[in-house]
Amino acid sequence: MIYRNATILSHEDFLQEFVPEPKVPTPADSSKIFAIVPAQAQGTKLYEFLGDVINNTPVCPGFTFVSTRSERKTSYSSTHAIVDYGVYRTDRVPQSVLDEEGQPNPPFTNWSTIELGIVCKTHSSFRDPFEKDPSPSNPETMLRKKIFGQVLSEYAQFVFTHQHRTCYFMVLFLDDQCRIFRLDRSGIFATVRFNYKSNGKPLVEFLWRFAHLSPAERGVDITAEEVALDSELAKLMSDRASLESGLDDHARGRFAASLEPPWPWYLLHLTDERTGQKRRFLVGQPQFTAFELMGRGTRSYVALDADNTSGPFVHLKDTWRIVHDDIDKEGAVLEQLNKRSVPFIPTLLYHGDLGQSQHTLSVELCRKYYPDAPTEQMYPVKQHTHYRLVVKEVGKPLSEFKDGRELVFALFCCLRAHAKAYKAGFIHCDISFSNILLFPHKGASVGLLNDWELSKKVNSKHSQGLQSDRRGTWQFLSANVLLKPTKHIVVQDELESFFHVALYAALRFLPHNCLDADVGRLLHDYFDAYQMTQKGYTCGQMKLASMQCGQISFIKGDQLTEIRFFASPGSPEEHPLNALLGELLTWFKAYYAELRLHGGRSHVEEGSTPTGSDVPPSELLEELLSSDSERSDDEDNDIDSEDNEQYPSAMTLSQGLAEVTAYRKTLEGLVMRRQRKLSRKLRNHSAMLSLLKAALKKREMWSGGDKGNDKLPEKEYNTDSYLDPFWVTMRSSIVQSILGKREAELSSGIPDLDSPQSTPRKRVKLSSD
Repeated sequence: MIYRNATILSHEDFLQEFVPEPKVPTPADSSKIFAIVPAQAQGTKLYEFLGDVINNTPVCPGFTFVSTRSERKTSYSSTHAIVDYGVYRTDRVPQSVLDEEGQPNPPFTNWSTIELGIVCKTHSSFRDPFEKDPSPSNPETMLRKKIFGQVLSEYAQFVFTHQHRTCYFMVLFLDDQCRIFRLDRSGIFATVRFNYKSNGKPLVEFLWRFAHLSPAERGVDITAEEVALDSELAKLMSDRASLESGLDDHARGRFAASLEPPWPWYLLHLTDERTGQKRRFLVGQPQFTAFELMGRGTRSYVALDADNTSGPFVHLKDTWRIVHDDIDKEGAVLEQLNKRSVPFIPTLLYHGDLGQSQHTLSVELCRKYYPDAPTEQMYPVKQHTHYRLVVKEVGKPLSEFKDGRELVFALFCCLRAHAKAYKAGFIHCDISFSNILLFPHKGASVGLLNDWELSKKVNSKHSQGLQSDRRGTWQFLSANVLLKPTKHIVVQDELESFFHVALYAALRFLPHNCLDADVGRLLHDYFDAYQMTQKGYTCGQMKLASMQCGQISFIKGDQLTEIRFFASPGSPEEHPLNALLGELLTWFKAYYAELRLHGGRSHVEEGSTPTGSDVPPSELLEELLSSDSERSDDEDNDIDSEDNEQYPSAMTLSQGLAEVTAYRKTLEGLVMRRQRKLSRKLRNHSAMLSLLKAALKKREMWSGGDKGNDKLPEKEYNTDSYLDPFWVTMRSSIVQSILGKREAELSSGIPDLDSPQSTPRKRVKLSSD
């Protein structure tokens, strides 16, 4: 059975596939050792009995079972992350802790050294996360889903986050029943449930074999060596972290911060696939961790070349890439883009897979044991392989932009990179807030378009469409992509993603008319929300309505209010972003109208190859802004001529209904041409580049003190309130109000071309000419 990414095997098949039999036979008469566990033992008592039985019998030599019931918050979660019982190497057992009265308590879970997780639950079937649910609405279903999520997100994920692993084993006790399971980046393999008291042989056999596995067979990544703090390598790391050079101090500072205890330090190995060179890099705590178990599990580091510790710091990416004929390795993509002199992207140094033993097994074993399973049941199981990439540039997160102008300039740089890469034959497919970096250069900060892992060739038309795990970051995907799970991403989608990044950054850091206490709700409604359909998750109402109507509105008190940004906190002066975003919204509104009119495809050919001169590889702000216009010579010549058309003169009623109808049709034709003209601005990068450039050149519009504190709530926004009947009604009324206005425009045949505001406002005109 394949269920919830889990493949269920007999315990014999499980042991055969994952836990090979050692040369030393299992101790005799050990299969009944768990029969002494009292039937009434539950909770803490059950853990104590299990620990005593296993630690006092030779079934798992070299390892010790430790109760870790103490609670402690971690840096990755506001919850108290603990696992009931942990199996540790005997030489790395965590120590007990003292309470306020000096009494010993069980030790904290040590996520960096735990080797085997033990989870105990009551009710053998009621809480079994691998038991097939009777129905989605059944109360047992909700509880099983909760436990399944707990096992993945609070137990296994913490191990994968704190350790370098290829897989991880766990044991789940359910009263007198038991399951053993193995997790990797693509799925789970679990045994059938069995009674460990009456038939303890499968459990004893597993523990005995587990104790005799090599580190690699237990799931330890042998290409990552832990650096002892008293070693020569550790001294080199500490010395380099404290050596100020002035050239890359931002990178040195981040490297020094990554060495703060208690995070372990590692020496990561990599064989460059281009040259065959074996490289070694020293790292501490990752700068970024994708908090997910199933998937790529990306981590990024500021790294030091172990063979050149006096050299510059570099950026190292550790990920489990998807193996697919239609997916190029990120390093191979960067190599081609670097050869084409695409600006504002990372410079490739080394890259390569980490060997045959470092790939997931779910796909091949699913096919082996369930050859007749339908394709939809196999999905979304994918094959992943472990991969490392090293690039020259160590960027800073976009959240560190100093003011609104620097934010827009970073987007401008990355849009240039995207345009040049597109001309070279690649489209990024994952434009997001975290993938746009700042890179210090000669006293300024330029934008760096990072993470080309999900990129694809422009002309790639895979027969199965776009895979859902190649769809980028949900919050920043275009509404059109979110509506169509297998849609191929085109230029218009990417330009919309740049818009969403700009809006997201502005809502978090720039002054606006949304109360700080309500920003969490606004961010959730626009970026995180979704709708459920028969085909699964789809775009949230607010993002879709905003794109279709060219206006972003939110609830303020009991009123529907359009978002407005201000030049500085407490100032009524409008921010230049209002005009910039407002102009872009008119383009998207026209584009989505075209999509609706033509059955989901714009009249303007999506993803057409950009024309005109190459994007120049300039690096500094003044160079960029003094360069020639981004608009190609022939672009929009056929569109601009439409502006010279004359509207028909006014007609009297005496001319008759026929003439009025003809007049109406003429107006509708003009409206459609105007709409098409706006939509065409998104057919390539030129118009948006020109718009951003025009805004950046007008220095007088930008104030240097517009960035404030981060308004993102410290705790994750409470989505329970999202389901509150009052807010459901309010949100529905907002969407209906906006869409109702749009329907009125369509029914009249004369849509509002200028996107009028509810009240007159001073506007800063941004010309894209």
